[in-house]
Amino acid sequence: MQLSLVSYYGEKPESLRRLILSLQQQLSRDLGEAFRPYALEQVHGTITGIETAVEGGEIYSKWYTENRGRKVPIDLEGLTAYLQSQLPNPKIRIGGYRPEEDYGFTSRGQHPFLRSFSIQGNIAVAMGWPVAFTENGPAYNMDLFALRTAFERFHLCHKWNRDDYQDNDFFFVLGKLNNAELEPAELENIVQSIRQLLATQQGLITLVPESLSVVAYTDTELPLESTQVFPVTDPDLDLDLRQILISVE
Repeated sequence: MQLSLVSYYGEKPESLRRLILSLQQQLSRDLGEAFRPYALEQVHGTITGIETAVEGGEIYSKWYTENRGRKVPIDLEGLTAYLQSQLPNPKIRIGGYRPEEDYGFTSRGQHPFLRSFSIQGNIAVAMGWPVAFTENGPAYNMDLFALRTAFERFHLCHKWNRDDYQDNDFFFVLGKLNNAELEPAELENIVQSIRQLLATQQGLITLVPESLSVVAYTDTELPLESTQVFPVTDPDLDLDLRQILISVE
């Protein structure tokens, strides 16, 4: 069993629901049975994985140990207190990224239009990025990377925050593909059409404590019937997490 901190697993704001359904429906029209959409409640944004090792009753972050070269137990009480009462509530903009515009940032060296939707292996992935709104318009920032970095004060490290890479991507999986049925050129045309569709739509979400949960799962798709959900707002969250992490030692 593995754990992750995720956002909007289960219930979602209406704007996010509409956006996800629009993309899934277009993929189904384009791909037919070659695309298997996730259930709407199953779609989620991953904030960070909580891969751990347990030794002598202490719980250690795998990626803190590997990426930072230090072995220090996770401060679960401090981490849950931070999530419940000190979360900076970053806003995430999904969609609306036009290829001809300069947004002042790239994701893994690519324009956000290109990264806003992609096929990675056999999964259909959409992305968004943190934004603040000023009198001069939207200002993109590194708030999601900053949130992931803040977890390190509690000795929990995000897997991709390594080798000077600053992971600021908010990504979510829409479903899976059977790539064996598709020609590469056909698939690329579909990817481009979904990007164009997404450029005409926009969803804005805020990462508040009520939107976050820790999920315990054995299937990375997080099917509803087999995934345990621990809301961040649960006052006993640190005890619940400790119990489940110790139990999977």
